[in-house]
Amino acid sequence: MDEEKNLNEAAEEATEAAENVVDEAAEAAEETVSEAVDEVKETVGETAAEVVDEVTEAAEDAADTVEDAVDTVSEAAEETADMFEGAAESVEGAAENAEQTVQYGEDMLGEVTQPESKTTKAVVIAVCAVIAAAIIVLAVIFIPKLLYKNPYEKYVDTTGRTIGEIAEMSGMEYDKFLETYSLPADMPEDTTEASAFNAIPISKVLEMYQYENMATVDEAKSFLALPDWVDENTPWGDAIGEAPLKNYVGEEQLDAFLEHYGLQDTANGDTLYKEVRQTVDEADKKEREEYEKQMEELQAQMEEQQSQSDDETQTEAPADDQAQTEAPADGQAAEQTDAADTEAQPAQ
Repeated sequence: MDEEKNLNEAAEEATEAAENVVDEAAEAAEETVSEAVDEVKETVGETAAEVVDEVTEAAEDAADTVEDAVDTVSEAAEETADMFEGAAESVEGAAENAEQTVQYGEDMLGEVTQPESKTTKAVVIAVCAVIAAAIIVLAVIFIPKLLYKNPYEKYVDTTGRTIGEIAEMSGMEYDKFLETYSLPADMPEDTTEASAFNAIPISKVLEMYQYENMATVDEAKSFLALPDWVDENTPWGDAIGEAPLKNYVGEEQLDAFLEHYGLQDTANGDTLYKEVRQTVDEADKKEREEYEKQMEELQAQMEEQQSQSDDETQTEAPADDQAQTEAPADGQAAEQTDAADTEAQPAQ
């Protein structure tokens, strides 16, 4: 019984000790876990806060940068508009401001020799401003000309004349001239004669020149083998471009035409005129320019010869004057001889 009692007491003590160990282990585990959790929370919190702060700061910097960029662009746009307005005014007053600009440049260049760096910077800034203003003025003057395109200028200038010059030579008002030849009312005066002529309706060209076998548009279409879409209002250049070369120049003249323009290897009777028009027009232009150059040289030679002739005439003039001066003396001697003979006859 005693042994059994002792065993029971030992078992109870062992159980109690085990429970104590478990409780201590549980408490230790809870403390460890709690501390770990707290550390994780603290670390995560700090990291998240830092990330948020960094992101917020970056966003604010980006916003400031964007805002600054927008302000810069806006200011640049306003300055550009002001500069263009100023450029227009500068163009109007360029002649008046030229002397002032030169004097200003000389004064500023004089200041460059001074040792102060601020003055040098001011000069550089001023020079850059002057150059920028000059560039803008040139742009205002020349860019519109560069962008200008005459919609009727479609052909090579083979004559060297404009339709405005032709109208002036004819003694007609320009508007009346355009109306007379059925040309577009908005055709600029600087349109070349070649492009203007090719813009005349085919019906008007036939009326003007009265070509043989082409009294009407239908006859012209048949004679030149033009397509069906050609009508009386089709511009001459568009219409004639559709003609095969054998119809455009004639069968008899085809070989000579091809040889003259160097088209023997690239064209034949069935080739449409529009396919070789550029080559033909360029050759005609070159021939015209060479002819004009020859005429200018001939004119210069004639003027030089005339000048030499005038110089020779002026050089010979004093000798003629002297002969005319001496002539009365010879005449006077003849009169004296006649008088002597007259007096001698009665004496005889």
